[in-house]
Amino acid sequence: MTVTTFSLVIHAIRKKAGVNEAFVKESASCVPADENRQDLCQRLNSAFRKDERVIKTEFTQMEEPRFKPQFVALQEKLNETTFLNFSKRVTHHLAQRMQTIPLAVGGYMVYGQYDVEGRTYLGLFLVRDVEEIAFNDEEGAFEIKKMVVINTNRLAMSARLNLGADLTGDLRYLEITHSQQHESEYFMNWLEANLQPKSSEDTKALVALINAIPTERLPINPETKAPYDATEFRGKVFDYTQSVGKNVDLKQLGLAFYNDEDFFIHLAEKNDIQVSTQFAADNRILRKLKKYEVKSGTLKLVFTQSDVDDGVVKQHGKKAIVITSEKMRAAFDTRNQ
Repeated sequence: MTVTTFSLVIHAIRKKAGVNEAFVKESASCVPADENRQDLCQRLNSAFRKDERVIKTEFTQMEEPRFKPQFVALQEKLNETTFLNFSKRVTHHLAQRMQTIPLAVGGYMVYGQYDVEGRTYLGLFLVRDVEEIAFNDEEGAFEIKKMVVINTNRLAMSARLNLGADLTGDLRYLEITHSQQHESEYFMNWLEANLQPKSSEDTKALVALINAIPTERLPINPETKAPYDATEFRGKVFDYTQSVGKNVDLKQLGLAFYNDEDFFIHLAEKNDIQVSTQFAADNRILRKLKKYEVKSGTLKLVFTQSDVDDGVVKQHGKKAIVITSEKMRAAFDTRNQ
């Protein structure tokens, strides 16, 4: 998945040991456009997408918000100058929140404006440096030296905002790695993220995600060695979620049916379906994946909730059910031929 980087800026944010004060070292300009900038942004976005803690939400309602007004102003006028100034202001806001947290250590705040699948994002990545071992060839002999590098594989904390979102109408434009660790709360508070559970919204998104799978991409049934049909597969997904206590993990779901932990992550991003990586499913909504049977005498009707949602099967008055299907009508018309 190609990332096109437009702007990138880095600021350092540190706390001195034993001192409840955070210090910011600002960059005077954005990172120049080159292959290294593009590679860094690609790696950070990839690490973010692979993170198992990503939830999708929006800004919470606050009496005196600080981050949201800065983000709205950036949306209204977006260029390298406004992007740099935005990053400076919000980094100092982050430092103010961080300095009251004893275990917070800071790192490097990387801000990226970039495009993925036709959508423009603001990425906010808190990364830390690690010590690595390097071999240097010195006159025919290798020397072992230590070097400090940035860990782009594991993000300390991170978020991504859809820069094209309409904050007055759109929902779930804010994606954030939600850690349960107490010392990371300042990062989520800084972003003013709404952390209320979204079980119903995530479950609806999961149903939409399963329904968005093209027929040719349905997984193989291990028993028949043939692809599942769509109705059968929806039932299998429902059964799987019940077997794991309705605690959905998109990566584990991808491994279970496709042997690919990124399958559903990619599918959601491609179809712009906003669903958290992990969530507790709402069984009332999840049942839309099931197949239903209604019997009366010699008649039997088999349908799914999606048939009801799409209007293929619908109620008519108190005593009738209407089925809209050209194929069934054609089969009915030819019954005596």
